[in-house]
Amino acid sequence: MITHVPSRFEVWFASLVTRLREARRPQEPSRPEPEIWTPKSDTERAVLAALILAGKAVTNDELAQLMGCSKGEASRRVTEADRFVRKIREGRRVQISLLN
Repeated sequence: MITHVPSRFEVWFASLVTRLREARRPQEPSRPEPEIWTPKSDTERAVLAALILAGKAVTNDELAQLMGCSKGEASRRVTEADRFVRKIREGRRVQISLLN
């Protein structure tokens, strides 16, 4: 048997209490989505493959040797694949490596 019908205030107050309890609950930190490197051209694939095979930071001359092309072509390919590589100047040389 129903003896009491909740008023609008009581319904509102109950929903407010529920929302406040949920807000106080510790939220699990969301994991960032891993960035997936997807080369969009054969040139990017060639640069990535050469850097992975090298296993270390290389100079433009070494990269050209690994890719079997001229130094100018290697430089152009690195520029095209700049979203995957990091260039760090060390004295006269520029070290080219994969982004981490």
